[in-house]
Amino acid sequence: MKLVTTFGLGLAVLAFGASPAAAKTARLEMYTLTGDSGAIAKATQGVELAGQRQTASGFKTDAVLTRAQVSKLRAEGVKVALKRNK
Repeated sequence: MKLVTTFGLGLAVLAFGASPAAAKTARLEMYTLTGDSGAIAKATQGVELAGQRQTASGFKTDAVLTRAQVSKLRAEGVKVALKRNK
């Protein structure tokens, strides 16, 4: 599981174009996003989404994000919850 998480975080850093220096200051965490599929799609352009699923309350997916990205998503009306890996 650690290998998958480490690999996923490494891909996220590459996808966001972060330099090694920026990676030290920008902490990445796994989050669960909930809301309207259109709002999530619009707010997460350029972010890789995983585990996408339709629920009774809307759309739910997981993503590896920085705090700045979380703030942007919340401003767009997407519910964002920190996901704890065991």
